[in-house]
Amino acid sequence: MKFLNEKNKILAGLTVCHLFNDFYNWVLPPLLPAVIRTFGLSYFQVGFLSFTNIFIQALLQPAMGYFADRHRRRKIVLMLGFALYVIGIASLGLASSYWIFLLLCLVIGVGGSAYHPQSTNFLSKYFRENQGKAQGIHGIGGSLGFFLAPMAVTFLVATFGWRKAVLLLVIPGIFMIGLIWKLLEEPEARGNRGFVRNLPASLILLSIVYGMVSMVHSGFTTFLPTFYVEKGSTLFQAGVSTSYMFIAGLVAQPIGGFLFDKFGGRLVFLTAFGFLTVFTFAFLTSTGLVALLFSVGVGFSALSLFPLGMAFAAELTKDERVGMTVGLVFGSAQAFSSFSPILIGYIADRTGLGNALFSLTAIAFLGMVLSWFLPERRKAVVSPPWSAIRRPSSQQPIDHG
Repeated sequence: MKFLNEKNKILAGLTVCHLFNDFYNWVLPPLLPAVIRTFGLSYFQVGFLSFTNIFIQALLQPAMGYFADRHRRRKIVLMLGFALYVIGIASLGLASSYWIFLLLCLVIGVGGSAYHPQSTNFLSKYFRENQGKAQGIHGIGGSLGFFLAPMAVTFLVATFGWRKAVLLLVIPGIFMIGLIWKLLEEPEARGNRGFVRNLPASLILLSIVYGMVSMVHSGFTTFLPTFYVEKGSTLFQAGVSTSYMFIAGLVAQPIGGFLFDKFGGRLVFLTAFGFLTVFTFAFLTSTGLVALLFSVGVGFSALSLFPLGMAFAAELTKDERVGMTVGLVFGSAQAFSSFSPILIGYIADRTGLGNALFSLTAIAFLGMVLSWFLPERRKAVVSPPWSAIRRPSSQQPIDHG
């Protein structure tokens, strides 16, 4: 990494961490078809597993961000998150009942609550300008994690069984703890007392709108492998088909970040939600290759917005409170999204999974309507999204924030 300056080493390292953070966040859905057979679960019980994992993240993210900001423990909190991933996922293989499995999903959720507030804090320190671009490149790691998880998990489950597979999955998490320890330095800024003091009202609307895209994405991806299996696919085929929708995120997230810097969040949210509504409906009313292509459209539309909520939140607050603010916005969005799997599962038990997934089109449409009321953002002169990775110039000072 000698060709990278200090800022871009941070960006590259956090992008790798983001890959495995989102990989671990997506371990559960590809496991579910095998877990359903092991414990004889209903769709509602499956949805409740996902609900537990996501909702605990929603509850803890603001508190994690506030604690890390206030006590300058951002680096330690990041390391703790990956440690809990390792413990929770490895222990899934020892679960002897649904309730123990549910408890371990809770542990994994606590681990997942640590990452995004702290990573956004580090990125906002090193990339004061063009935060959307930095978040977009950082988001490539998340998209790779989403893309790799279904294929890796289903392959390991098919080869070794799900109880042994989870032991192999935690190995990268151990390396991420070491990477964070070596790479990152704790920012100097210390958060003020007061959990929600002086937060702008626009953050409430942003949290709700961001929650809409999270609801659609969570409901769709939780049940997509099971949906494909119901349609006749093998578990591995379902994992590969699900992965295709995440390929688009490799392009969508940097493009979304670039457009955010250039046009502001309101226009990008409006446009992406419009496409998300159309593509979700089109996927559910088509079959075969056409449906697969529409699922890629769903992934592109949803994932293009993922880095924007955090960049938007960072712009609306002060440096010393970025972690707490991002935790509040991201956590609130996850609170919304946590109800999506349990809602879809409840409806699916009564009307069928395909019919239940149609409710996601209404949520996407509502998100488009609410996006109209987001505040306008300033326009900025930006460079293309790939320009953040470049050879450092000896004349370029490093901005330490």
